[in-house]
Amino acid sequence: MNSVLLLQGLLLLTLGICGISEDAPSCGKPRVFSKRVVGGHATKNGKWPWQAIVVIPNQFISGATLVSNKWVVSAAHWLESEEPGNVDVILGAFNIVQDHDEHSPIKAKQIIIHPDYSPSTLLADICLIELSESVSYTIHILPICLPAPSMAFPSGTRCWTTGWGDVEYGGYQPRPNTLQEVELQLFSDQQCKNAYFSEIQPDMICAGDSSGGKDSCQGDGGGPLVCSAGGQWYLVGVIIFGTGCGRKDYPGVYTSVAPHTEWIEKSISSGSAQLGSAPGWAGVRLCSYWLTLGDLWILLLIMRAVL
Repeated sequence: MNSVLLLQGLLLLTLGICGISEDAPSCGKPRVFSKRVVGGHATKNGKWPWQAIVVIPNQFISGATLVSNKWVVSAAHWLESEEPGNVDVILGAFNIVQDHDEHSPIKAKQIIIHPDYSPSTLLADICLIELSESVSYTIHILPICLPAPSMAFPSGTRCWTTGWGDVEYGGYQPRPNTLQEVELQLFSDQQCKNAYFSEIQPDMICAGDSSGGKDSCQGDGGGPLVCSAGGQWYLVGVIIFGTGCGRKDYPGVYTSVAPHTEWIEKSISSGSAQLGSAPGWAGVRLCSYWLTLGDLWILLLIMRAVL
């Protein structure tokens, strides 16, 4: 009998901890693992489940990234002139030819361009697309984590970018049908400014390969630059521009997401969307609060079992 009560107490404690996932689905944790974007290679289906495609009738526009069950993030310069009714978002695709019928496009409900966006300088080149319907998470459709405003990844950090864009500058080879991935390293602010001088805005970061040959390219714009921390993936950058593709000393340029996280969360919170949970997010705090209230009761159950 005492063993049964002890088991009950431990089970209640476990359920309290695991209950996080019920209220706030975990972000940045793909369920598929594997050990051309320029210099890249085909990835594995489901490895980057937040990758999205933005299209208008019969035309690919840009990449995008799923951050909740109803919102994706992309680059403002691709969508500033588009009407939501003309824009579709495709999620869960891997082969954009073979998977076309399997993953139906979702209509955009609204497009929110960052209020500080400048078409001339590309400051705050980031936007949000609200989907007309909430998506159900699957092995191929999951949200990525947003970095906290204070979260910083140092130069030299190895990160990844993905897309269906050109695999060489100039587009002499046909674009790939399957999603491509490439590992890049973050450049320092000074390296970024040395390459692009006054073009670099305060909210821009650079990533590439010090020897050249690896980069995002035409057709990847609006897509993600992601970095891993604590076992979860974070949306660190949004692809915006570069000089050529994969050129030595000319890394790709990305809008840094961290300075805009509060704007994203505020915009999303006005609707019914549910962001995934990362360490320190509401889901964790709620669970910790539940455990605090239940500590005494659980402790009494365990004491009763062992005494």
